[in-house]
Amino acid sequence: MLLPPEIIELIIHETWKLSLTHKDRLVFMKTSLRVSSQWLFAFLRESLTDVYFVSPQYSYYLTIPSRIPRRPPYSGTLTINSTQFSVYNYLASHCRSMTIGSTYGEVTRANFIVRTLPRCPRITMLFQDYPQRFPCRLQINIQGLFAKAHRDGHLRLIFTYDTTDVNYSPRERYGYASEQHFYYPDIYRKPRSCSPFTEYGHLR
Repeated sequence: MLLPPEIIELIIHETWKLSLTHKDRLVFMKTSLRVSSQWLFAFLRESLTDVYFVSPQYSYYLTIPSRIPRRPPYSGTLTINSTQFSVYNYLASHCRSMTIGSTYGEVTRANFIVRTLPRCPRITMLFQDYPQRFPCRLQINIQGLFAKAHRDGHLRLIFTYDTTDVNYSPRERYGYASEQHFYYPDIYRKPRSCSPFTEYGHLR
């Protein structure tokens, strides 16, 4: 018995917006590729509207069009039961949010993707179990992402901290972001700031 399309879309939508771990989200993604063609198309639409970087391989796949500048862009067209679906065309026209981590690779690939989109989506950066020592090599990449978000999008930073770390400082956790600015710790201190953005960092 096949489920109605509306029920399939509802199941996928409600599951996708849950606060899943990367591992659980990746399992759901892989499973969705094997359920049925109807489920697959519904999942592709949902996952390309609200994008999550669940693995380095997946984030790299999403950057392929921007890596082939001198040839016709790779369309990423999938043919399933004689129906065609262009991954990158759908991403460009429907992407409304992107959730990434704070690693150098993720920020770099987010910049690649945002560059190919007509407007900057809502971007959420997750600084999970943050060590309170900001890697210097991320500076340029993150500032570029901030500039794009400041132009026509929204940027949200979510910091979490490992409070058992020997270097954890309750005072320093509030030195990274305010409602208007992101502060670059270890080099800049208030009131000097790096770059404003339209939303602010949530400190947890």
